[in-house]
Amino acid sequence: KYSAWCLKNPDRHLNLRPGCLIKTGTQSLNSITFYSGKLTFSPSVSNVLFETFYNNFNIKSVNSKFTLITETNNLKIYVLSNFIIFSLKDFNWNIPANYEVIIYDEKKTSIPINKNSSTYFRNLIKSYSLSFNDVLLTKIIKISTLKEAFTLHFLLPSVTPEYRELIIEKLNNLAPIPQTTSKEKILILDQSALDDWWEEIFLSTN
Repeated sequence: KYSAWCLKNPDRHLNLRPGCLIKTGTQSLNSITFYSGKLTFSPSVSNVLFETFYNNFNIKSVNSKFTLITETNNLKIYVLSNFIIFSLKDFNWNIPANYEVIIYDEKKTSIPINKNSSTYFRNLIKSYSLSFNDVLLTKIIKISTLKEAFTLHFLLPSVTPEYRELIIEKLNNLAPIPQTTSKEKILILDQSALDDWWEEIFLSTN
């Protein structure tokens, strides 16, 4: 483990607060293992690629700014520009700007949520992420708006086919399924179809 103050950071693409603990992976600090504290990555002309390892998770940035903060044994990730690729083994989320996610332990995370969503919606998501209660899920689907579109998209792989169909119906009203794919492909979680719809949502919300 290395203290933030002992690291060379010539182009200042990393903003490390006092007490931040990381283990360096590369001399240029574009790949690190993060332990605790607060870290912000800002892409620079000489360094747009960056990855962070935390427990079993991998966070990759391509020309995007984000912040990591540990609080009470949880890691909070705030995406500030563009999007990050958030991975656990074969599982991937492309989390866009203005969204945040919490890592609770080595295998459990919250569903990513828009920081501009209402307090009520944010509390629903946090509660659902810990309980997977169908009553909460029904409320989430009902009150979601375009700014929660990515949250609905992230929910698709984690719900039953019955609720997946309800989410698809709601999300299709907010950001229509692109002509390059179909509802049937989304229902079976075809990755190419999910990616195409992600792109459509990204265009609709930016």
